[in-house]
Amino acid sequence: MSSMMRWGIRAALAIAITLAASAAANAQTAQIVGGVRDETDAVLPGVTLTVTNMDTGVVWEAVSNQQGQYTAPFLPSGRYSVKAVLQGFQAVARENIRVETDQDLRVDFVLEPGTVTEDVLVVGSAPVLNSDTSAVGQVVTGKSITDLPLNGRDFLQLAHLAPGVMQAPGGDRAWDGIVANGTRSVLNSFMLDGVDNNARIVDQQNNSSVVSKPSVDALAEFSIQTNNFLAEHGQAAGAIINATIKSGTNGFRGSLFEFLRNDAFDARDPFALPEDGKKLDRHQFGGTLGGPVRANRTFFFGSVETTKEIRGRNFRVAVPTEAMRDGDFSGFRDIYDPRTTRPSPDGTGVIRDQFPNNQIPLDRMDPFAKQLVDMYPLPNSDGVSDNYRVTNDLDSQRYQIDTRVDQSFSTNSKGYLRYSLTRLTWDDPGPFDPPLIGTNDFQRSHKEQWAHNVALGQTQVLGSQKVNEIRVGYNRVQDDLYPFVTDTTPAAFGFQGVPEQAGITGLPQIAIGDFANVGEAAFLPNFKISEVTQFGDTFSWLAGRHALKLGANYRFIRSYFNISAQARSTFNFGGDFTRDPQAEAITGTGLADFVLGMPTSAQLSTLLDGDLRWHYVAAFVQDDWRVSDRLTLNLGVRYELFTQPSERHGNQANMLITPEGPRMVFANNNVPPSVPPDITTDVPSDISATRLTRMDQNNVGPRVGVAYKLSDATVLRGGVGRFFGDHPAIGAASRMPANPPFQVSRTYSNDVDLARPDFFMLDEGFPTDALEPVFDSTLRSQAWDPNALQAEAYHWNVNVQHQFPWAVVELGYTGSRSDNLPIRWDPNAPFPGPGSQESRRSYPDFGSMSGLSYPGTSHYNAGHVRLERRFNSGVSVIGHYTYSKSIDVGGQPFVTEDNVIRDVRNVEWERGLSSFDVRHNLVVSYIWDIPVGEGRRLDFTSAWLDALLGGWQFNGVTTARSGMPFTPSVSFNEARTGHARPDRIADGNLPSSERSISGMTRAPSRSPSPGRIGGVTPAATS
Repeated sequence: MSSMMRWGIRAALAIAITLAASAAANAQTAQIVGGVRDETDAVLPGVTLTVTNMDTGVVWEAVSNQQGQYTAPFLPSGRYSVKAVLQGFQAVARENIRVETDQDLRVDFVLEPGTVTEDVLVVGSAPVLNSDTSAVGQVVTGKSITDLPLNGRDFLQLAHLAPGVMQAPGGDRAWDGIVANGTRSVLNSFMLDGVDNNARIVDQQNNSSVVSKPSVDALAEFSIQTNNFLAEHGQAAGAIINATIKSGTNGFRGSLFEFLRNDAFDARDPFALPEDGKKLDRHQFGGTLGGPVRANRTFFFGSVETTKEIRGRNFRVAVPTEAMRDGDFSGFRDIYDPRTTRPSPDGTGVIRDQFPNNQIPLDRMDPFAKQLVDMYPLPNSDGVSDNYRVTNDLDSQRYQIDTRVDQSFSTNSKGYLRYSLTRLTWDDPGPFDPPLIGTNDFQRSHKEQWAHNVALGQTQVLGSQKVNEIRVGYNRVQDDLYPFVTDTTPAAFGFQGVPEQAGITGLPQIAIGDFANVGEAAFLPNFKISEVTQFGDTFSWLAGRHALKLGANYRFIRSYFNISAQARSTFNFGGDFTRDPQAEAITGTGLADFVLGMPTSAQLSTLLDGDLRWHYVAAFVQDDWRVSDRLTLNLGVRYELFTQPSERHGNQANMLITPEGPRMVFANNNVPPSVPPDITTDVPSDISATRLTRMDQNNVGPRVGVAYKLSDATVLRGGVGRFFGDHPAIGAASRMPANPPFQVSRTYSNDVDLARPDFFMLDEGFPTDALEPVFDSTLRSQAWDPNALQAEAYHWNVNVQHQFPWAVVELGYTGSRSDNLPIRWDPNAPFPGPGSQESRRSYPDFGSMSGLSYPGTSHYNAGHVRLERRFNSGVSVIGHYTYSKSIDVGGQPFVTEDNVIRDVRNVEWERGLSSFDVRHNLVVSYIWDIPVGEGRRLDFTSAWLDALLGGWQFNGVTTARSGMPFTPSVSFNEARTGHARPDRIADGNLPSSERSISGMTRAPSRSPSPGRIGGVTPAATS
């Protein structure tokens, strides 16, 4: 995008925001549709339908066409009345019709002869049967949103009320991530008031799927569509989640609230030890206020919420004993002397001698390592594996502000403006005080976050059958992470070869096998920004029995990062050099390697900076064809184009695997002078010169749905469609700006058999030229498959709904299949076996590579029973039982046991149960107004008794489900490549007599033999 175009977009957005109070629009997709007939069942054209919001008095008008059909599209959720008027007939009005987000609600009329002044009033809500669409999902209304007990008052938990929705697996950095019908959590799309609310921070660093998360007191409705949604929705292969902020009404309404959680009210962690700390002090308070600026015309609403929390984090880690600090490992694992490494006489690799008395002599200990080991605190508990226990405080503060203005200019023109602001800070400690810290999570830091979200638009009625809606949206997240130590550099601590750089402070991250880490998290400081600017237009008209919608949408996405990466360096001591090579799994320890100063690997890099931009363009046609009074067809097609990211300054490169071997290509063929010509090539003609990948332009998504009324109380629905997901959420360190020379990242690996002469020692540090862009086997590069296919999914479903007097019951089947799912890969990964890594790589002159390939797949099938009772007679229930199975290849990004490939040459080896596969899932929410108090069944007729004993509710959300599977691992990688997994020797599903909270009583797997990758498949045990 040119600079002029960028500024043009920003200027247009600024002007739109400035004028929004007088030109805003309510960008929703709900609509009331219906038909009008006389008592002989003849259609009635020319009937005027007046649709009135009963809380604001705002009016919409429609006129029935020659087929007697009418539609009132783009309605905000709320309570409505609809009045049908035609000369020569009695006027008929229906009141208290609840219109919900993303709903097509049918309201039909039968008019009888008479005068217009003869009114017939029908009071009561319209049926909740979905008789006009085939989409699968769930709508939650405002009362349920505010009354249901949601953990942390997080409205995204409401998604679990829809069948097929599960929490994302453990390890997902988006803590509120959900998996809908077996589709990865990163393939969902979130909207707020109908505009983009997706967080596109690299690495999901903001820990949320969304930019703005309003208070539940600010929400009018919540909607999730999980399967076969209409063509007007896109940029999602999973679910569409939409929430709407409340509007003001003709009456002033507000609330004040305080929610308290602390040690006294919260239960203990059932897995915590009696001596573990239990600390929680959480206050969530705020208020809302809404009302008229001008009755029936202009309304305002505002919400403020503050959350302050101090939560104790319990750490149980291993620290060296006093004896171990002096090299004495008596009573621990046997440790072996790496200096005695020699070929085995029987030809089975190498052998070593054990240290005498299992003790490392003081003169063999690395003085620098000894200094660092002595920084550990002493054990405060018995044992070795968790002999240091401490509770440190996570201190967080969050502020959320949401404001909204609604304007009705006339019956034909309406609008709104909404602005949301989020401010978050936290201090998330490790187990040790500075400077030791001791964490392996880059989020353990001081965090500063700002988020903004703006939505506006304009809705215009164009005659009796046509309506146009314009949407404009903008969101921005800035998330900054800082180290705890800000005054001491790695060099000042004594680390050699680590350059002094502004902001690069604190101890390097040092991972020590069997013991707690040392140092700050890697990648700190870490500054990231994501921005999305959105424009969209949808034109709707009623042509006979066809309710047509045409629309287009454009999004400009920016994702910026400035990261230290491994600029302070990282070290890994895995215990490889003090193991017995003939019994590696049960000997040696990382701490012994550490005190000898012999790391398994070490990494050092320059800073990583990138400013990525890409575009999304989509167009759709949707025809909801009411073939007859009983049959409706939803026919749609959507085209979506996702451009691949380009770096603003052209600072990115890609490593292509060509017949001549790996070759680097640079944006616009601008090869930096430091890059050797023999490892470069020109950008191929069929690859974008700026994005260095091919653009997938075949993203046509047809969608077909059927809704057939078997009777007035029963509907048969079904559909099938093709859907496309957004770009993958992958870390900055694996993106193309991380290629040399834009970032230089070196990994120094020491061979277990000590065969290489250039052994890296801790006290010697890094070479002085380590960060020079010299291309050799220690340099890490990024290799993205240039055939950057867009993730796609196929949805299908069939279900039957029946309206009982007391509830709607649904019985259904849902399925999905996803293809072209991205998987991180290393095309130069070493083959399993002995010897140096270089000798086992396909391209020995090159080091490790990272990037994306697209062979991932997933398959999901489920049956469900759903029950919904709208609030009536003081009772509301939403519940479902789902029986499902999910299988995938490649797994979920950022989930370790999912996203690690054992052998990139055989990706199908990763086929197995999804980490989020849950066979049985029951979720039931309920609200009961206890019938005691004023206006209820038992009224004391005493003000003070009613105030004391009346007005109570019994509310809850009950969840019961079977367990998730997991992938066994082993502590030592016998294959010396890929990901260590054992061989399976038994069924991991234990009989009920052997199941307990303490874990499995027998091992279903064992370590593989040397040089082999283990045979266990992902999620092998459930």
